[in-house]
Amino acid sequence: MKLIRKEISTLLFSLWTIVWLGVIVIDFFPYSIAHIANLVGIGRGVDLIIYLAIIAIFFFLFKINERQSKIDKKISKIVRQSAKNSIK
Repeated sequence: MKLIRKEISTLLFSLWTIVWLGVIVIDFFPYSIAHIANLVGIGRGVDLIIYLAIIAIFFFLFKINERQSKIDKKISKIVRQSAKNSIK
């Protein structure tokens, strides 16, 4: 298991556990998501799931872009330092 080998964080493991438990609950009680959708003002449960998926995709794209920017800055810093050291 990746959690035991410390390949993923406890937070990420907990998030995925909650997601999959939610999927199981929706599978066993499909009308529960329709009820939640109606409470929020959305007509169908499937629409609510699609809206949440789109929000999640944009959030993860934002986080990936943020992480990529940090990596680019670190690489630029390392390359500058390496270039300065090779000139000396």
